[in-house]
Amino acid sequence: MEYYNYRCPVCEKDFDKDSDIVVCPECGAPHHRECYEENGKCFFFDKHKEGFDYKGYIEENKQDKDKLICPVCGSENEKDSRFCQQCGVATQNYEAYDRHREEENKEQGAPYSPPNDTESPFTQHTPPTYTTFTFDPMGGLKAEDEIGEGVTVGECAKFVKTSTPFYSRLFHQIHTQGRSRFSFSGFLFSGGWLLYRKMYKLGALITALLALFIITELYISTFYSELIIELNQVSQSSFWFSQPESAVSAQEFFLSLDTEDVIVLTIGYFAELGQLVLQVLCGIFGNRWYRKHCLKKITSIKSAADSKETADSQLQTKGGVNTALAVSLFASLIFLYILPYFF
Repeated sequence: MEYYNYRCPVCEKDFDKDSDIVVCPECGAPHHRECYEENGKCFFFDKHKEGFDYKGYIEENKQDKDKLICPVCGSENEKDSRFCQQCGVATQNYEAYDRHREEENKEQGAPYSPPNDTESPFTQHTPPTYTTFTFDPMGGLKAEDEIGEGVTVGECAKFVKTSTPFYSRLFHQIHTQGRSRFSFSGFLFSGGWLLYRKMYKLGALITALLALFIITELYISTFYSELIIELNQVSQSSFWFSQPESAVSAQEFFLSLDTEDVIVLTIGYFAELGQLVLQVLCGIFGNRWYRKHCLKKITSIKSAADSKETADSQLQTKGGVNTALAVSLFASLIFLYILPYFF
């Protein structure tokens, strides 16, 4: 029988190819040599009189090898799960959490329980469990806490997936206190941020408007460059009211403009103003829009799913962010600003 990847019953650590394994001649249970010598007998010694067989014990508990225990919330997940079904933590991070817990135990000097012949052999040498981690996917809230419309923080964490502590606390704050925060991501990236967060309809509308404004500004600055340069020179004349000659110069400039120039400058002004207004709106209402989007999607997924497992799976696959689309938009924006140099 191969014992690699099985666990020593004394220290509860998996065997590897370099492990020095001692096998009990009576029940066939494997131990690390140092663990066996320290214990002085087989870990399952008290069960030998009951006809205990390690191979049969492994077969009975084989299903445990097909489960993943979340180190954050303690929930049991299928071995092929990508995220915890309860708190949404990625299973690929479990090993890092376990390493952190081991390091924390060492720093705190966590002692092992001393052997006690009156206890069950399954409770001997069991280290205490620590549940404090540097990362909390639910921002200090409980999985069952609500963010509105019957949606819980745990469900929100599964759906959001990226920056879950921030949005878990924020959505709960909006639900309980009615207060939101200014979204700097929404202000700086506007439609691109909405599309990144998979708010496709609203994101496409705002992105299209922003693209229209940006293209308009670039067109005017490219094909009416002399007019823009002259306007900037006039605008930079300081102290118009304290220096009459500057005011006269500005007045003469605007009076000298023909109808086409006036229309061009007016359109350029409204394009800049429109872009700023959209950015401010995304900054003020962006987080509320995202919460409303999450509530709508999560509620829809839960109502359509035939089981909790199906709902959890769809929350993880349909949520998250669209990084590829965000990168494409950023590349397109750079291209727009570079394009005028080819004319």
